[in-house]
Amino acid sequence: MAAITAAAVLAYDHFDRVPTLAVALAMATLGLASFRHFTAVRENQSLLLTSREEALEDSLTGLGNHRLLLRDLEQAIAEARPEAPLAVQLLDLNGLKRYNDTYGHPASDQLLVRLASRLERAVAPQGTAYRLGGMSSAFSSAR
Repeated sequence: MAAITAAAVLAYDHFDRVPTLAVALAMATLGLASFRHFTAVRENQSLLLTSREEALEDSLTGLGNHRLLLRDLEQAIAEARPEAPLAVQLLDLNGLKRYNDTYGHPASDQLLVRLASRLERAVAPQGTAYRLGGMSSAFSSAR
């Protein structure tokens, strides 16, 4: 907004003293700089949104990660009532390293993605599944 105002003041004040081409070039430069600034702000907002989403999600499985689990647990504990119990279950995938060593990393990743999908369906809609690095957990709230 300030750049547009500056361009308008420049054009109004200098048309009679400075050649028209110079004023037009100065206004075009201000316009292009303003446009570039606007696009940079939009790009930064998009990157910030993406990084916030990635900060709460496991990139392999799409499940929430430990940050999201802690945030959701804090909220659920704050809203907890005796008649609406909460439960947290941690699952450890024993033998996954052996599976990885036998079939390879891509096969292990595919297995984790399938397991995550099944865990997510198993706890929905009463709960949410998360992946905490080397283990998965399911958080359930009776709501």
